[in-house]
Amino acid sequence: MIVLLLAVTGLMLNHVDDLAWMEGTVGFEPLLDWYGVAPREEIVHFDVGRHSAASLEQWLFLDGRAVGRARSSLVGAVAVQRFVAFALRDRIVIFDPDPKLADDRESIVDQMDTASLPGDLLQIGSTDDRRLAVETPDGRFASDEDLLGWEPLVAGEAVAWSQPSTPNDDQREGILHSFRGTGLPRTRVVQDLHSGRIFGSYGPVVMDAAAVVLLVLVATGIAGSGLGRRRSGD
Repeated sequence: MIVLLLAVTGLMLNHVDDLAWMEGTVGFEPLLDWYGVAPREEIVHFDVGRHSAASLEQWLFLDGRAVGRARSSLVGAVAVQRFVAFALRDRIVIFDPDPKLADDRESIVDQMDTASLPGDLLQIGSTDDRRLAVETPDGRFASDEDLLGWEPLVAGEAVAWSQPSTPNDDQREGILHSFRGTGLPRTRVVQDLHSGRIFGSYGPVVMDAAAVVLLVLVATGIAGSGLGRRRSGD
């Protein structure tokens, strides 16, 4: 079996340029898990109208697509006009979920850091008149209409606070697919099969041992055939 594996993968590696299949990637979930291309944390998710906002291991996701890195945890997400505002502990990042760009990627519309916020964010929401509202260790604040300033939230003013939710199967699949990327290059998988690295730290040792055994078999076979010819000649 090992000989067959070495032979087949060796042929494939020698003809990489001739095999169109080798140009693709492998997205087989168990294989990605085996390579460690799997999240170690749980998804933090918020529903924002028809949109989905989430974070996973310092990545931000909008509608299942990665839109940027996050240096702090996601505490909520709300709609701002036609945009989606992600609230992190130390900043608010506003994305356009439907940009008119050639590559169809989400674009950052605005970003507010600690210098322009009333403090570290504990949660975010929106008021009845669609202003942003935030809760900090120093109290609750509401933004002005232009999102340029903050003032203490009026007591009793209604706020729809962002609440975490559980992503549905489609949302979860989209986030995990985006987190893992397009998969592993097929050439890498074939190389790791050929070398034995795909089987862990002992894989190359097993492959080396198999190669040594094959060399011994070849050498003894040649020696044996030569000895047989000499005896038959006698």
